[in-house]
Amino acid sequence: MNSLDPQISLDLRTTTADLTAPVISRSDVLVVGGGPAGVAAAVTAARSGASVTLLERYSSLGGLASGGMVLVLDDMINGQEITVTGIVSEYVERLQKLGLAIVPPADDRKTSEELWNKWGRYGTFDFHSHTTPKPVCYAAAFDPDGWKRVSNDLVREAGVNLRLHSWFSRPIVDNGVMKGVICETKSGPQAFMADIVIDTTGDIDVASRAGASYVKDSYLTTLVFRLGNVDTNAAEAFEQANPKEARAINRKIKRLLGGAWELWWLKTPSTASSGATPRT
Repeated sequence: MNSLDPQISLDLRTTTADLTAPVISRSDVLVVGGGPAGVAAAVTAARSGASVTLLERYSSLGGLASGGMVLVLDDMINGQEITVTGIVSEYVERLQKLGLAIVPPADDRKTSEELWNKWGRYGTFDFHSHTTPKPVCYAAAFDPDGWKRVSNDLVREAGVNLRLHSWFSRPIVDNGVMKGVICETKSGPQAFMADIVIDTTGDIDVASRAGASYVKDSYLTTLVFRLGNVDTNAAEAFEQANPKEARAINRKIKRLLGGAWELWWLKTPSTASSGATPRT
């Protein structure tokens, strides 16, 4: 059950007057967290004419989409209507041009055994459906490293001031107003000031440490790993020719893995090599 826990306080705010870290930049907009939401926020703000600084704690952009190897952009439809567009559509288009994303064409977005055999192992199906086979839908199977590349392109082209290896630690708050944040870096603590601070850390690190109330809960997480030099065509051909045996093998592997999604391995698009990416 979701519950507010009054005993837990992450309030680590400091003030401008108490600031000892050097101020590295002053921007109209400061975005903390370089995952898909952070890139979208930073790029949109910069395209609107604002000066923008984007902070990311790791060595690359993309968040879970790249570092967590999410692999499939799904849940973007309502029936046949595509309801999630904008920056994500630019990602998909750019990845497709690079050969690093695959999207079922409109004519293939329906239910049939033939289309399931063609698209199922890319994960491009409506996972909410209870039909067998599940309907193929608008979704994108993508290469995680390609996501990093496109993120860099979008941020650079928009003129965003990007700071990698910058781990958020404390918010700077004056009289209830966010003024910036302090990050830990290899050069020591650094301060970044802005008129607007956007928290896209994924865990509301900025908001919670600024004293905002929050809900504590748990969520299912999975571990993804990649396998190279896998003959996925042969694997799919075996499954389709021997469905009973394949189901038994998949059940055994899921037990060995300690649990997995319905499809424990997925294909990832790549012009360089084919591979399988299990999700556990």
